[in-house]
Amino acid sequence: MHLCEHKHSAPARHKHVAQRNAHAPRNVIYFAQSYNKYMEKHKLNRFGAKLLFLPKPVFVVFYNGTSWQEEETTIRLSDCFEMDEGEEPCVEVVARMFNINYGKNKKLMEHCKPLMDYAVFVKKVRDYRKEGGSLEVAVNRAIDECIKEDCLREFLEQHRAEVVEIMLDSYSLENYQKIVEYEKEHMEQENQQLKGENQELKGENQELKGTVETMQNTMDEIESEKQTLKNEKQTLQTQNETLQNELDKNIISMVQMALEYGLDEISAIQKIAEKCNADEDYVTKLWNAHNKTEKYK
Repeated sequence: MHLCEHKHSAPARHKHVAQRNAHAPRNVIYFAQSYNKYMEKHKLNRFGAKLLFLPKPVFVVFYNGTSWQEEETTIRLSDCFEMDEGEEPCVEVVARMFNINYGKNKKLMEHCKPLMDYAVFVKKVRDYRKEGGSLEVAVNRAIDECIKEDCLREFLEQHRAEVVEIMLDSYSLENYQKIVEYEKEHMEQENQQLKGENQELKGENQELKGTVETMQNTMDEIESEKQTLKNEKQTLQTQNETLQNELDKNIISMVQMALEYGLDEISAIQKIAEKCNADEDYVTKLWNAHNKTEKYK
């Protein structure tokens, strides 16, 4: 990891990681330290009232883990934040991540031999590790072969002991177990959270079922009441028809009686309509229909 400073360029933080986003918070600390060094080097008073103008930062992450990753992607510090959906973070750091495993980002590797050599070295360590034997033997074999092939030769010759120590620390069983324990604890927390959310959803689901059941019962009651009203309406209509038939029979009988007492047909109809508070035309039609029926008997 190093800070690249140029007169007209931005401070650039380069960091290689074996996990995509697990180191994002730590990288922010490194970046802040880089700015701190920049201000110290240029004698900038960070405690003064004057506004300080700082170079625009460039944050690049080199990924060489074993999990599948795209050749280039963007990672954000806000991916680590616990936020509600749609909420904007108050602080953000955006980094470009390049997959520098052997065979990836070939154009980038062609223009940066140290990066290409580093990818070759890591691949050799992993390949020798797969063949069996100790990690230390695999690292030393990779160093010897890289020196012979002029791959990071000068760097490996000067810093061989440091490289071996770093590689052993990075790939040590203890370090691996710590990572596994961390991931396990993190997954257990997520599972516990998911269980809680599932329990809440079950409660909401049960509540919704109760609401639906209540609504269904209410609808059944309304449907039953509707059927009752229909039946009552049918009964009333039947009763009305019966009463109307009886009234019509009575009107015809009264007209017949009036005729028997010597009234003419028009006078009898008028008299009976008046007595029954009925429409004269209705009584006339009723009488004519009666006469027609009697005629065809």
